[in-house]
Amino acid sequence: SVGDGQAPVTVGPGQTVKLDMQVDVNGYHSDIGRTYCLQPTAEQQAIYDALSHALEVAIGAAEPGAPLNAIWQAGTHAMREAGFRNYSRGHLGHSVGLAHHYEEAPFVSATETRPLAPGMVISIELPYYLLGIGSYQMERMVIVGETAVEVVDTLPFRFDPASA
Repeated sequence: SVGDGQAPVTVGPGQTVKLDMQVDVNGYHSDIGRTYCLQPTAEQQAIYDALSHALEVAIGAAEPGAPLNAIWQAGTHAMREAGFRNYSRGHLGHSVGLAHHYEEAPFVSATETRPLAPGMVISIELPYYLLGIGSYQMERMVIVGETAVEVVDTLPFRFDPASA
């Protein structure tokens, strides 16, 4: 998403571009997200760095048998510890698989106590929308195995695609 969606927009320095991408393969749905910005401001870069770290913390909390709310708590706590005290989301991810064009339960939320079970596929995400600064979407897909989770998307994270 860029601009208000009403007219074409030229992307320039300091403007975030949020991508939330889905692909259907053989009847199965996927969902990942990335954010890009040409010549981000220091504030935009700090937000991106905090979200990247919080996403890794949330993924680290995702292990077979862990309740879904533990992932939510880990990601939210990491953002707040990074200084973003107002970071608040209803959910930080959702199940992925058979539903098309929308998110499906169970959700990675503060109140969801169902455990991660082998065979589940979930998307773990940390979106953030800040008026005048930008929209962010950091999202990865994981498959829950017997003893660990496996990150299955391979699209790299690189905030400023022009940087080396």
